[in-house]
This record gives sequence, structure tokens and C-alpha cells, in this order.
Amino acid sequence: MADPSTACDGAREALWPDPMAPAPAEARAHYERCPDCQAFFARDRRLAARLAGLPRPAAPTDLRECVARGLASRPRWSIASRRAAVGVVAIAAALMLAVLARPDPMDDVVRPFAAEARASASGDLAMTSSDAVALGGWFATTLGSPVTIPSITGADLMGGKVALIGGRRVAVIVYHLHGDPLTYFASSDHEMGGRGMPDDEIRMGTDDGVEVAVWREPRGVRAVAAAMPRADVMAVATECRTKARMTGP
Repeated sequence: MADPSTACDGAREALWPDPMAPAPAEARAHYERCPDCQAFFARDRRLAARLAGLPRPAAPTDLRECVARGLASRPRWSIASRRAAVGVVAIAAALMLAVLARPDPMDDVVRPFAAEARASASGDLAMTSSDAVALGGWFATTLGSPVTIPSITGADLMGGKVALIGGRRVAVIVYHLHGDPLTYFASSDHEMGGRGMPDDEIRMGTDDGVEVAVWREPRGVRAVAAAMPRADVMAVATECRTKARMTGP
């Protein structure tokens, strides 16, 4: 029997740094069925984003001079150079710990959508209907504003409800895609999510096994969430955003 950790190591090596890039079919299949590998790459993306946002201060002058003297004087490091290198490593480790401890703004955006998607997957809906027009009319009456029910390729519309997310009333629309629950969210509040919300792109996040894609449209914030491979959720989000752009505000 193959060692699971060996399979994970091989897949991560083949897929790193971008699991969405072209890769061997065996590695791709492993990634899509392995929550540990999906979580590994999700953490890697969050860390890379946080590192990119850090300031890059110059090293102190005396440290640079010390390293330069050590390199120029002999091929082997002097004691001072070694001490300087140890100091650099310590600073880098401290910065890494600070980055890991810093909260990612997108985590706060993703978490409530993922939680509501898990709750909605049980089928506890205020209106059960496969009729998009009827469901849209129900949302218009309940929320006081129209809600467009997107047609998602290969997905069956199950119904919807209104939920409070971040203190705002949001339309929650549930589908089954290849038999698995998929949840679409529509909010007319353009400021929902605050600074962590993307402006002109779809942003992804993971919370407890649920992949969430979030973006803004002229009508407000939209999101798609499901316990599916990230590529599948991103494909649904891209389809929904493209169709919204075609129909206009």
C-alpha cells in the first residue's frame, strides 16, 4: 500500500508553486481529491500574499560593511560574518512569525460565506423551486430589490433563502452541481467585506474544506461557495461574472 505522505510530497512537488498550472495528470488527480494538499497550497498562497505586502527595509550600514569585509578578506567566513549571518536569520525568522500571525483580510470575507454554504447544504431553504423566474420574484418581494438567478452550466437549481452575513441581508441560492451542493450569494451592498474585498477580480479563499470565490459586480457583491476542487468553484464564479457582464447592470 502506497504511503499517503509520499503521494502528497510527490503531488506538491509537481504542482508547486501554482496548483492551477499545467501538471502531470496523476498529480492533478491527487490534488483534486486530497484536502490536505488543497489546504497546503491555500496556506502557501496566503503566505505569499502577506510577504508581498511587507515593507523591505535596507539592512543597517554596519551589518552590510561587516558582511562585505568578511567576504573580501577570506574565502571562509570570519567570526563577525558568522554572527552577522545569524543575526540576519533571526530577523528573517521574526518577520516570518509576524507574517504568519497577521490576519488575512480575505479570511474575514470568506469565513461567513463558507459557514452559510455549509448550513444551506442541508436543504433548509425558505423557498424550494427549480423555477428561476419564480425564485427571483420571491427574492424581489422579500428583499425589496430584484435578484437575478444565474443559470450555471450543469447545475440544478434547488431553491433559496435570505441570510444575514456581516449584518446584511443576502440572497442565498442553492444548486446541485453533479450531485453536490453549490451556493451562490448576491448582496446589493457594494461595501460588503470592506477592505478585504477585491475590486476587479475574483478572489479565492478556503475555510474548513469549503472553497469560496468572491467578486464585485455593478449590482453588488457576489460569491460562490462549495466543498469542491478550487478549479471547479473558480470556473462557476467566472461563468457567473461573465454572464452578468453580458447582461449589464
